[in-house]
Amino acid sequence: MYRRLFERERRARKEAEQHLEIKSRALHLSNQKLADLTNDLHVEVKRTKAELARQKALENQLILAQKMESVGQSAAGVAHELNTPIQFVNDNLNFLKTSFEDIEQLLAAVDSLVLRCRNQGMLPKQIAAIDTVAEAIDLDFVRTEAPLAASQAIEGSQTLARIVKAMNVFSHPGTESFEPVCVNQLLRSTLTVSRAKWKYHAELETEFSDSLPPVSCLPGELGQAFLNLIVNAASAIGTRGPTNAGVLTVGTSLQGDTVLIQISDTGCGIPPEIQHRVFDPFFTTKGVGEGTGQGLSISYRIIVELHRGALTFESDVDRGTTFWIRLPVEQKPELEKSTV
Repeated sequence: MYRRLFERERRARKEAEQHLEIKSRALHLSNQKLADLTNDLHVEVKRTKAELARQKALENQLILAQKMESVGQSAAGVAHELNTPIQFVNDNLNFLKTSFEDIEQLLAAVDSLVLRCRNQGMLPKQIAAIDTVAEAIDLDFVRTEAPLAASQAIEGSQTLARIVKAMNVFSHPGTESFEPVCVNQLLRSTLTVSRAKWKYHAELETEFSDSLPPVSCLPGELGQAFLNLIVNAASAIGTRGPTNAGVLTVGTSLQGDTVLIQISDTGCGIPPEIQHRVFDPFFTTKGVGEGTGQGLSISYRIIVELHRGALTFESDVDRGTTFWIRLPVEQKPELEKSTV
């Protein structure tokens, strides 16, 4: 009797163990499926966040592009309106300078006549009156300074005219098709427009090749890329302090069917550990409110994606950075059509 009870208990325990093992396997499989689903969920969440970040970046770039377009149109309008009065002022200054030269000839003749009359004792009252007027108006000073003032004013008006011309070239509304452009002229205009950014702490050196052919490009977009790189170079030099004047070098050369543009600075340089991120959207080493982290990213998109060129750089900490831009002289029709 006890033996039968023992056997029955043993079978019941074995069945219970088998049942528990089956349930344990089922639970393990369920846990494994749950872990897989959780992992898939994490991957999907990460992908969604990346997509949202990309869309946000695109939205910000679109907003920035719209702002730049608006500013460019406004600047073009201002430059156009300033052209006429600047030309009017310059013409009148040239007239005054020429008139001063003519008057100087007359005054020289009067000096000769007065000297002759004084030596011969003729017309003493009239000579005395002339001397009184000449002393009252400080004639010698006027005759020396008036031509110099006219020359300086003409030089200032010509500088202003160059700035307005540069604004007009730089802010010209973007075209929807590629057109041949003088890269040297576009760089000169960009340097003129951005002069306030670098003139206080950098000396400008230019090394423009005279043998460059016109480059097929979108001039508005390419000018924006140049501006971003030049301003970035000026900022790098500025970080070394106002007493440490740096050098900003901009040069061009022709290499086969490619135009090479060099923009160099003697600024702080880029640390090796972050060099791989310099073209990432919104990445910046500047303080809050000092930079958006968009400049180099936009320049890369314009040069590499829109113009099928190349943008690379070399940098040494505390020695400076050189950006190299390579642009094809001619754009292939199928590429040109696809990038517009």
